[in-house]
Amino acid sequence: MFTYAEWEAYLASGRKKYERTLYDRELRIQHANKFKRGGDIQIVIPWLNRFPLITIHPDDTMTLNGEQATSMWGHPYNPLKAQSTRYTLWKYCGIEVVQRQFKFRLFEQDAALTPPKIQGCRTCKQIGRVDGWCNGNTCWDVNTNTGICPKHPDTALSDVEKQRSRHAMLCEHNELLSHKVPRGYECYSCSGTGKRDYGSKRVSLLWDGSPIRVKDRKIYKQPLTDLERIVASYAGPTPTV
Repeated sequence: MFTYAEWEAYLASGRKKYERTLYDRELRIQHANKFKRGGDIQIVIPWLNRFPLITIHPDDTMTLNGEQATSMWGHPYNPLKAQSTRYTLWKYCGIEVVQRQFKFRLFEQDAALTPPKIQGCRTCKQIGRVDGWCNGNTCWDVNTNTGICPKHPDTALSDVEKQRSRHAMLCEHNELLSHKVPRGYECYSCSGTGKRDYGSKRVSLLWDGSPIRVKDRKIYKQPLTDLERIVASYAGPTPTV
């Protein structure tokens, strides 16, 4: 991630001094006020009427904006629905945005985890082993001129195997063709223990796309103003249902 000073230096090294391309998905970076230096810097989407996706402030905080906008063709568009937009937020701000069940969630760096929930493995039914598939073995040393495998001279080869210069061999289960192996492999979900932690998931924040401020890959929480402190003390704690 770049600091505000680095972004300002990047703009200053360009031809226009107030706007420059990012060479990344047609994104552009510009001063919010092209006649003033030292103010906010924006990363905009040109075809979305220069929608300010990221605003970089002089105090090294950033404002993420994912509200619905109008494209240059006059159609409403939600930029967060595009995976490239969510990747841009992660790349330049360090905030991961995912879409689940048509809703968007924010994940900070080093996000807290939910309590552990150890339960029986649902993949292997607490046995520790799962079904697998064995494809057998193949020897590729058949001589096409003589039609004999020097490594297995006693093996009778068909005309097709002689032409293809390979022949099938018995696998460890004494099978020649591909076959299913019941409970033949260690469970990939629990590593054979039969138990798995279905908790310990990252805590996320539901996001509707409204502007939100971040700093150092985390949501920036500004101190409450006097009015907000008075309202909070008057309203009291929110009851839990």
